[in-house]
Amino acid sequence: ATLRGTITGPNGQPLGRAQVTLAGTGRTATTSPAGIFVLDSLAPGTFGLEGRAVGLTPATTPVDLFPGRTTTVRLALGERAQELASVVVRGQRS
Repeated sequence: ATLRGTITGPNGQPLGRAQVTLAGTGRTATTSPAGIFVLDSLAPGTFGLEGRAVGLTPATTPVDLFPGRTTTVRLALGERAQELASVVVRGQRS
């Protein structure tokens, strides 16, 4: 089976350099500048697909893979994750 897809950002535009993971298979990919990824030579079955990019909320979706077929998905990552306040650490030599 083959899994082909596009990862988009919150604005709906394709997202390059996003990480894609197909749960339970150990298979990962990085999207092209056009937001496209391809994973091939996959076993058939139902899997969880996760997309991640720095500063954005990850997204997951189930995908059904069938022998000899290409499954196409589109996954949209959420708004930027909440930014935390900075922390200042001060130390003193004893």
